Amino acid sequence: MTTIYMHPTKGFEMVKLSDGSQASVDVEKTPEGPRYQFWFKGHTHSDFWCDDSLENGQKISVESINGPEEFQIKLS
Repeated sequence: MTTIYMHPTKGFEMVKLSDGSQASVDVEKTPEGPRYQFWFKGHTHSDFWCDDSLENGQKISVESINGPEEFQIKLS
């Protein structure tokens, strides 16, 4: 499992991961609520989005062509 360290955000933010890699998250407003889009540098992880509100400790499972990955959100 890879941990994503981030702030509670309503916009764009650069984030760090427990494996030392970097990513960014951007929040898009949709009619259903916020959509969090995660982009990873260096193709170490697959990009994904989350339509749920993010909570500290939340786990997100992502299916990719490289197999399943699990991320945990750590808010500071």
